[in-house]
Amino acid sequence: MLAGNNSKLPPGLAPNVDALGVPFPVLQPVAGVDRPTLLEAICMIMMRPEWRACTSYWQPLASRCPDERVRARSATQSSSDSDVDSILMAESAEHNIRTMFIANLTTQMALVVEKLALKHAPLSLINWCGRACAYAFFFVPGVADVLVRLWGINADVLRRVADEFGLPRRNKGESEDIVALFPPHLHKLGWSSVKTLADRLRVAAKLPLPLAKIQWHGPWVSRWRGADTDLFYVFCKHFYLLGQDFMLKGLPLVEKARSPAFVLVHAQLLSILDSAIHGQLSSDPMLGPPISEGAHGADAALLPAPELPSNVVAGMSEHRLIIMLKHMLRGEQDTSDVPAEIKHTFAEAFVAITKAATKRTPKFEHAACFVLCDLLEQALITLHAFQTTVNNNAIKFIDWPFWFDVAKMIMDSNNTMSEIRILSFLFAVWDALAADPARKEKLCLEWLLTEDVFAKFFNHWCPMVRAYYMRLLCWRICRDNGKVNELDT
Repeated sequence: MLAGNNSKLPPGLAPNVDALGVPFPVLQPVAGVDRPTLLEAICMIMMRPEWRACTSYWQPLASRCPDERVRARSATQSSSDSDVDSILMAESAEHNIRTMFIANLTTQMALVVEKLALKHAPLSLINWCGRACAYAFFFVPGVADVLVRLWGINADVLRRVADEFGLPRRNKGESEDIVALFPPHLHKLGWSSVKTLADRLRVAAKLPLPLAKIQWHGPWVSRWRGADTDLFYVFCKHFYLLGQDFMLKGLPLVEKARSPAFVLVHAQLLSILDSAIHGQLSSDPMLGPPISEGAHGADAALLPAPELPSNVVAGMSEHRLIIMLKHMLRGEQDTSDVPAEIKHTFAEAFVAITKAATKRTPKFEHAACFVLCDLLEQALITLHAFQTTVNNNAIKFIDWPFWFDVAKMIMDSNNTMSEIRILSFLFAVWDALAADPARKEKLCLEWLLTEDVFAKFFNHWCPMVRAYYMRLLCWRICRDNGKVNELDT
């Protein structure tokens, strides 16, 4: 029968048969409309808690027994033969489940690298790849070591992130308690010091044989670093979700930052933010010619602004990092798939890396300042909206005095485009700025309405700057919205 079936094959094409001569089933290609459903089913299988239940250090802290202890590996005088056999059988089953889960995740990583090396990748595939990378990162020994090295993080970025998180420069063993709660293969990625972590990243990772066969250094690396697709941002979301399983509730950000790879992930986010601020504009002439001083009269205020590149006009609202911020923070507490504590942690961490990127932005580099204002306009509105949903008033996600100082520095750069952009920025985020009466008083009386600032911008030589400042006065500072208080009068 087999010979008769094989005779129908085209000449030169041998059948796929196993050692007993039984042909393998022919795999039919999956229709495009069915692939998202199939990938979602694979994710549901991968995320089943039963895979992690067999290994104590894989389980979330909430699922671990407080008095958990290591099982006996050999028979004792008080143990019967049946008890020993049952223990050995249970350990053998747990080992098989753990080995199967690691093998499946390793196979998925090989498929991720292969598929993302292609030119086009659908959104459903990207979402699956991001989750597959996160689970392999946490549960497959060796994957985290190679993935963090592919980012190419340098010591300077690590130092900036550590400083904003408040981490010490030297290691005194404070990180051991939280690192011990994570899987053992992640312990060496916990926070120690900038030098130790940077030196460790320079050494090539030692990979098991199945992982060493994967072509890690390929076209997919650009996507893994945050370009072209949402791969890295999907990974970040599930990095937070999985990482929170191994942390105690209520820890401050500085303690969570000691956990394995926390600083490394945010160092890569900072690198992306730096490139977004400084890399969108390659030269100042792209901003167009300066505004002519020869424009006079009331009609000059209606002149259009200099033409900007399309990537600046689009702004940061379409940047994947801002989209990720909105996705992580928006949504009701009961309907969102992101727990409230993870939202708090991400909001604090995002503000920290935004501060780090801002501190490296020169105030006279007006192209970078333009993009920074665009970023802050989106980020501060989102963070303020999230702040209003938090019941704890003691938690403040926005350091308003710091951002006031940043705005003042940009406004004092004596660059027309920077002045216009700052005034536009204040106009756009005014509701968030004036939500606190004390903050509004400081903003108006100690800055915008001071004698020097008023005289400079109300009588500015550029008609556009005058127009923007007057609109800010009329439609924001002096506007009557029906809720007049003593400060307004």
